[in-house]
This record gives sequence, C-alpha cells and structure tokens, in this order.
Amino acid sequence: MKILLVHYDELDTLGGVELLVRQLAGAFTEAGHPTGVVEMGSRWRGRRPLTSAVPIWTIAAASFPTWARPRSWASAARATLHLRRAIREWGAEILHIHFPIGQSIPAVGAHALPHRWRLAVTVHNSEIRVAPQSDPRVGVWQRRLFARADVVSAVSGSMLADTCRQYPRVETKGVVIYNGIGEYWLEEPRRPVPRSGQAYVLFVGRLHPMKGVDLLLRAWREISGSLPGLELRIAGEGPDGPALRRMVQGWNLSGSIRFLGAVDNHALQPLYSEAEAVVLPSRAEGFPLTLLEASACGSLCLGSDVPGIAEIIADGRTGFLFPSGSPEGLSDKLRMMMGLDREVAFRIRSAAYQQVKERFTRPKMIAEYLDMYRGVLGTT
Repeated sequence: MKILLVHYDELDTLGGVELLVRQLAGAFTEAGHPTGVVEMGSRWRGRRPLTSAVPIWTIAAASFPTWARPRSWASAARATLHLRRAIREWGAEILHIHFPIGQSIPAVGAHALPHRWRLAVTVHNSEIRVAPQSDPRVGVWQRRLFARADVVSAVSGSMLADTCRQYPRVETKGVVIYNGIGEYWLEEPRRPVPRSGQAYVLFVGRLHPMKGVDLLLRAWREISGSLPGLELRIAGEGPDGPALRRMVQGWNLSGSIRFLGAVDNHALQPLYSEAEAVVLPSRAEGFPLTLLEASACGSLCLGSDVPGIAEIIADGRTGFLFPSGSPEGLSDKLRMMMGLDREVAFRIRSAAYQQVKERFTRPKMIAEYLDMYRGVLGTT
C-alpha cells in the first residue's frame, strides 16, 4: 500500500510531531509500503526528496473560510487543490493526517471530491485540548474531519477519551496507538556508580509554556540551597527560552542552572543515563517521548500528574508524580528523590525500563499503524 502522511509545519525547527511523521515515513517505506510526506507551510513547493526513498510536498496553509472574508475561500480551495495534487502524484491509498488543525480544511475538501483513498487521523495533544478552545473555528473543521475519517487514533488512552468527549462520533472509530522509541535507546539500566563529575537533574523538551519549565525554575529556587553540588540542566530550545534565562539571571541562579540548547539523540543518551533524575513538569501532555527515552536509559523520572504522563509513570513504581502546576509539590518530590535509597531507586528504574521495552517501542508502534491501515483497506 502507498501512504501519504500530513503534518503542520508550525515550528522553525522540527518538533515532536514533525519528527515522528518523518520517522514513520522512513519505517513504513523500509517495511515495503512506500510513504510520502506533506507538510503545511507558507507556500506550495512541489515534490522533492526528503530522503532517497521518501518524497515531500509543501502546501500553503489555508485560512479558515468565512463569508465575511471571501478571499479565505480561495485560500481553502488552493490548499485543497495542492493536497489533491500530492495525493494524485503519489497514488496514495491512505491519507493520514497528524495533529489536525489547519490540515482539516484541505483534507475535508479533498475528501468531498471523488476519491479512492482512505482517511486516517491521529491526535497528539494540544490540537484537541487547547486549539478548539482558543479558536472555535478549529473545532468546526475538526468535527467535519472526524466525521469523514475511516479511523481516528490517539497517542494515549486519555487523549482518545478527551477526543471522544468533544467529538462523540469518534467513539465508534477510535483506537489507541502509543508512541514508541527506537530500539537503540534500550540498554539495560546499570546500577549507579560513584560519580566523578557534576551531579545534575535534567529537563529535556521544547521551551514552551505547556512544558512548565517556569514551574521547575520556581521549585529549583526553593531547593537549590538545600542540595549543594547539584545542578539543573535544561536541554532544548523554544519561544520561552529568553524569558526563562531572564528568570534565572534575576534570581541569581546562573551558578546552578545550565541551558544546553538543542541536543541530538546521540548526546542525549549519556545525558539521560548520568542524570540523578529527569523532570517533566508539563501543564499538558499527549504521550511524551522524553519519559520513554529517559526510562530506556535507566533514568529516575519525575513528572506532573497530567493525563498522558500518568499513563507512563505509576507513582512510586515506575517513577514519581507531583501535582500539576505546583512548584511546592515538585520541590518536595525532588528533594525526596535525592535522598532515595539506592536499591529502591534501582528497582524503580528497572521497572520503568522494562515497561518501555515491553509496551512502548517503535517496532510495536509501526506494526499497529500498519494493522490500522490494513483494517480500513480491508486487506490482511
């Protein structure tokens, strides 16, 4: 089967969904199912190679069409024609929309015209939990998209439940396919050894308000004095970066907090495995790869108790949770973790590693997506 994956190109650098889509395209192609990628950007760019085996198209993002703005309909029509052109050039049998916001418009338009392909949609996080509340027009087009979709998948059980609450028609066509990580992450966790370098706590992720890094800084301000010799390292970039750096400077915490910038996967593995703890203080999450990667590297993880994170961390068994939005709760849990018995910590790290190895690997995710496609095509 031939597959076309669609994502929204909203970042200056690749974000989690964009990276996932490109990884899926490569994996599906390697499995014998040629796959192309369509990104929604600022202007049309025709077919070109993303890799030697995976092509990519860029279509101009559509405005939400309204009768008050006649030109907005031209924008929607143009995006629809661009998407249909990519579908036709690739000969797609499956059109798979990821993170449906602006992509809903051309996908609905293309589906309304004669076609033979099947429509799949995957929801990840804020496109359901934030975007429709911020702009009601998003919800209007998502409702139309979900009504036409043959199948809707979500990256976590809580994400599917939230989608079904807003769009009840998804209940009869919804499935959960958890995000997974590559097997190269999975090395058996080692018992801790005496450390020769600087001990540190680690955050990895985009510097965005949803990630709650400001909460982590507030918590660190409270506990850094009671944990001498411990450093906080922040890996990632994003729109909150300048404001977060100003917070650190204003509180005179530059001596115990380091911003590492963007870090590639090869450098992340030792960074995870040598950390005293990995913290994810998000205000909302779909199903964060950071915790899967950290657990696979043998890290001790602490996360907020939001849906998505709570599907990965069982408090006290595969990591620790703190009340979302509470710097005090975060600092209390982090202080407790720094005094945790080594054998207890090793058991928790090992349980987290085993969970990832059994449930959240990329080969498992790939197989489940391909089974989903076969189901809507009626093939085996």
